[in-house]
Amino acid sequence: MDPAWTPEAIRSARLAAGWDAARLARELKRAAGREATATTESLTRSIRNWEAGRTRPRERYRLLLDRLLGPAPSTQPPAPGEGAAEEPGSFPAPGQAWTAAGALTTLKAVVADGDGITRRALLVAAGAQAGAHVLQWALAEPAEAARAGTGPVSPGMVAAVEAGIAELRMADAARGSAGLVPLARPQLVLLHRLLESGPDAATALRLHAAAADLAGLIGWMLVDTGEHAAAQRYFAAGLRSAHAAGAPVLGAGIASYVAVQSYGLGAGREAALLAHTALARASGPASPHVEAMLHTRAARGHAVAGDPAAAERALERARECFVRGPSADDPEWLYWMSPGEMHAQAAGAHLELGEHGRAHEELAAASRSFGPGCVRDRAMCAIRQAGALVGMGELDGACERAHAALDLAQGVGSARLAEKVEGFLSAARGGGSMVDDVRERAALLWRSP
Repeated sequence: MDPAWTPEAIRSARLAAGWDAARLARELKRAAGREATATTESLTRSIRNWEAGRTRPRERYRLLLDRLLGPAPSTQPPAPGEGAAEEPGSFPAPGQAWTAAGALTTLKAVVADGDGITRRALLVAAGAQAGAHVLQWALAEPAEAARAGTGPVSPGMVAAVEAGIAELRMADAARGSAGLVPLARPQLVLLHRLLESGPDAATALRLHAAAADLAGLIGWMLVDTGEHAAAQRYFAAGLRSAHAAGAPVLGAGIASYVAVQSYGLGAGREAALLAHTALARASGPASPHVEAMLHTRAARGHAVAGDPAAAERALERARECFVRGPSADDPEWLYWMSPGEMHAQAAGAHLELGEHGRAHEELAAASRSFGPGCVRDRAMCAIRQAGALVGMGELDGACERAHAALDLAQGVGSARLAEKVEGFLSAARGGGSMVDDVRERAALLWRSP
């Protein structure tokens, strides 16, 4: 066996591509063409076994991995002094001091490199970096206040930036993240410059909080558009800025994004750990709805990890917290926490566990709850309903819901939605002309069957 394709190398390269194990299986089958013999399901199991070190990929699959993912990344850290300084936009490692100055350094790194991140940096970031930052954020001592200055930053200037972040958030919620990151990055550059100008202490805390909010939102947008490795850098910057702002609830919100990214890429246990870590760190100042949201993230992680009992406990705890809200302490960024969201998250857990009937019931309730402005949520709900109905053997209804999702998808820019449609088509493969019709429509929308 080529020693380069170690379990960790396979996982790192897969995460750098932004694929879960099922997506990698589908890509391997496509690359193999007529020589493909394994089903997507069996190949997905094989990939999980490769990454767990239980089995090794045969030579034909190693060659296909080379073709799809490029040369196997090295998972060994560089020797001291070897190459670390050459990486653009380097920023503090998770364990380095969590200070206001460190937050500014990290923020400077992400605004400086933009899209110009090397492949090696992407592969490193696609490992456990964001997760490691979450764990260190939870353990860090309170940050010392930055030296107070007399910079020319007025409260009105900060309020204008905060209002811009709120508008970006609502645009993302309505239609997805496509096209929004280039609009958001300049605002993060502005926040960095305002912080560097030496504002007074109170203004500096407010700017750090705004930077954390925006960095986390950009990270989420990058996840939604399938740019997972780049997202991790923004999450790391957001966590450090939240810590500098003394805002544990804001940090917990960013940690929840990391958890969503983790379970979306198949790292269920990591996602559950991150959600529980955020719950512990924000305990006290977190409102009931913040706690409910974090419990749903834990439930999704447990479900992906194949632990139905733990998933059910987390869902029940989420429901208990949810009925205690809303409250005046709910943060602005949690505007989307609603009965529809609770039903949708429960449905996601049930789908992962193969409980298609329960998932369909929850999705039907979610569909009734989401308003007309929640276009991406409604589209995601419809395609998940289609997947549940395939699992229940109701192909006619499944294709009807898939078409409903595509009707909504015409105005939505979301790689996650496209991947859900692709997953439905894979599950419904062999379903005849009805499925072919869905496939043709999806191909027109995303130019990929």
